[in-house]
This record gives sequence, structure tokens and C-alpha cells, in this order.
Amino acid sequence: MHSPAVIKSFYYRNDCRTTHYLHEHDGFEIYYVHTGSCCYYIGAELYDLEPGDLLISNGKAMHGTMMRNPCTRTNIQFIDSNIHTMLPSSLSVDVMAPFRKLKNCRWKLGGDRMKEIESIFSKMLDCRHRTNPVSVNRFHNAFVDLLLLICEIRDEAPSDHAELSKVKESHVRRIISYIGDHYGDDLTLDHLAGWINLNKYYVAKLFKETIGMTVFDYIRKRRVLEAKRLLLFDKHKSVTDIGLDVGFKQLSHFSACFKQITGLSPEQFRKRAVVGMFPNGGS
Repeated sequence: MHSPAVIKSFYYRNDCRTTHYLHEHDGFEIYYVHTGSCCYYIGAELYDLEPGDLLISNGKAMHGTMMRNPCTRTNIQFIDSNIHTMLPSSLSVDVMAPFRKLKNCRWKLGGDRMKEIESIFSKMLDCRHRTNPVSVNRFHNAFVDLLLLICEIRDEAPSDHAELSKVKESHVRRIISYIGDHYGDDLTLDHLAGWINLNKYYVAKLFKETIGMTVFDYIRKRRVLEAKRLLLFDKHKSVTDIGLDVGFKQLSHFSACFKQITGLSPEQFRKRAVVGMFPNGGS
């Protein structure tokens, strides 16, 4: 991969199956759907993505796919701190403005724009594994062209933040936000429904339809994500204490959920982190 200080990853037309993946990372992300559909979660916001949808986001907010159907997408993660190294000196446009000002935003692209952005992705793909100077510069130029295209789309088309004000999506966003603030508490469906002042059966149905998983599956995933962070960065805290901190009442339940979601026990996960097998923080 060229310019690792700027572009962390470039996955072209990746065929995603029905899996749920929540994570965080430094920098920003560009996400584009070619075929299929998915529900994409960022912070407390939800986006139902379809072919032609372009999404930009800040990687530091928890985000990821809540897959309901197979989906083919291209996504790019990049760091903006050294982006000036690939910008031409004559460039007079602040290509990072959409990412700083809008933070998380989705646009629905039409036919011509879809062809244009997919053509840029193809150019990047053609050059990404070549190491000669010409190909490296072509790769960089294509990425800069992508950033300029996003600026142009931002100027031409309004974002769909208003779409997120739908009542059902607003309810689910509030529930997700509440879980994010209280994952260590004893969360029950009755408690969540009472807090949001809705029928608990309606809450369960609404959450499953919108996110693609049950409320309790989401709570378990959220708790395991926080446990992974503590296992990586709070090495003096015991596995039992970490399980209690993130909301599991019993070590056996914590270990079973952790292994089901990550494929490893908490002890195995911590051991691999110690020997440096998780260079990207284990996400």
C-alpha cells in the first residue's frame, strides 16, 4: 500500500456478508455501496445504505455495518495529518473541509456521479500495488481527485441529515446512545422501554428491524467492545474486574460472550495483545 502515513486501507468492491462489525480508528473513512444494501451505524446515527450511496465519517466515532443483506462496497480509511504530502502545490481547495465540517454525512449519487466515483476507484486499484514512481503518483492523484469530487458533491447536493429525523430512527438512535452511556449498568428491556416511554415489545421489534440484531445482542457486542479496549490498555486490571466493569455479572457469562464474538477468550485476547499480534488495537 502506497503512502501508509495517509491511506491506512483501501478495500475495493469488498463483498460483505451478513455480519455485524463495530469498531473505531484514527482518521476518516470513505464508504461507497456498489450493490446490495446495509444499515450503517455511526455514533448514534443510522444510515440505510443502497447502491450509489456515498458516506464519509470520522473514524473516532464508533461505527460499522449492521448487515441485513449481502453488500458490495468500497471503503478507504485515511489519516489527514500528512495529507499535504500528496497535494499539488497549486491546489487552492481545502479538500478536508467536508470531513471536518460535516463529520458524518451521506449522499445519494446519480448515474453520472456513480460512474465518476467508480472510475476513480478503478484507477486507484490499478496502481495501488505498483511501486514505480509514476504509479505511486497516479495512485496519489486519483485519491486527491476523489477528495475533490467529494467537495464538488458537497457543494451541489444537500446532505440527508434531515432524513435521520424520522421518528423510528430517532427512537433507535436514542436507545443506542443510552446503551453507550450505560452499558455497565443492569440494562433490561423494561428499563429501556420505560426510559424512552415506549412499549417494550415495540422497542424490541423496532430495534431488530432497524439494526438487524436484538437489543441484547447489541448490548453484548457493545460490552465486549469496551472489554477489548480495557484488556488492551488497562493491563493491571483483572479479567474478572473488566467483565464486571462492562456489565457482565458472572465471569463465565463474560468469557462465553467474549469468545462467541471474538473467537478468543478474554485471557487469550490479552495474551495476544501482549506479544504484539494486534497492531491496530485488536479491532
